[in-house]
Amino acid sequence: VETSNLGRQLLFRERHVGENKAIVAAEILKDLNPHIEVIALDRHLVQADAARFSAADIVCEGSDSVETKLLVNRLSLSAKRAAVIAALGNAQGHTML
Repeated sequence: VETSNLGRQLLFRERHVGENKAIVAAEILKDLNPHIEVIALDRHLVQADAARFSAADIVCEGSDSVETKLLVNRLSLSAKRAAVIAALGNAQGHTML
């Protein structure tokens, strides 16, 4: 988590700066709803992660990488799973289902 994330990524607080985004986000989401399972990967997503997609009910993507967004889209389509892909820029945001 970087200081620049705090104004546009609502899960994070100043105390999270320097921590891993995936791990912090998973902890916060589990606190918000203890009835869900969130799997945070503390690494980059790769093609070999395809099996994880078929086990998911929904895939949520929020990386800063266009390559990762495209990979999530391909893997979600292959697994026939819904994916929410989001991006925020300086003055705009995009969400795709």
